[in-house]
Amino acid sequence: KKLDKLVFMTDQQLYGTKFEGNRMYAVTYFQQDPLHVIDISDPANLKQLGELEVPGWSTHLEVRGTKILAAGRDGNTSKISLYDVADPENPKEINTVEVGSGYSYSEAEYDWKAFKIFDELGLILYPVTDYGDDWTSRYKLYLVDFDLDKGLKTRGYIASDSYVRRGVAIQDLIFSIGESHLVTADASDRDNPKILSELTLAAYVNGVTNCGKAL
Repeated sequence: KKLDKLVFMTDQQLYGTKFEGNRMYAVTYFQQDPLHVIDISDPANLKQLGELEVPGWSTHLEVRGTKILAAGRDGNTSKISLYDVADPENPKEINTVEVGSGYSYSEAEYDWKAFKIFDELGLILYPVTDYGDDWTSRYKLYLVDFDLDKGLKTRGYIASDSYVRRGVAIQDLIFSIGESHLVTADASDRDNPKILSELTLAAYVNGVTNCGKAL
């Protein structure tokens, strides 16, 4: 049984939503990236409380109390944004950082599990593929500091020889997990992570065909 319907934007594409308590946060995109704050406390009477327009768009939202961390992109560059929704009628952007150089994109733009937030460390690990002027792929795991009151700050990165899908942090020990490489690094200096070891992994298999006695 449908309880209610709310049209909060037209001629836009819905990119991301997050339900938290009595609110829903939604991101749409056409030319600007509106962040919508919607009251869902009464499911039969949905209403928009506030809206914020910023360049680019977000594909995934993570709520931390009255703050929102968002993964997305602006033009040719991957980005992470931090929003303040303490006043739902007047949401604000605390700051945004571009992650990567030149043309870049992140696995986190397509798979929310790649947007790794380590609250106890104030750290975000963000896998990014960069393309320079020669359009050569450069695979990196970026370290981004976050403070819910002060904002975001990009630090260093860990390079890999294969496409990076995940990052894991155990205190200052960072694991960069790629399609065919595992890299560990000491990130006690987050601006200059020091690679400790690298391991080449077996290539993954995504299809098997039976050809007589062979696969």
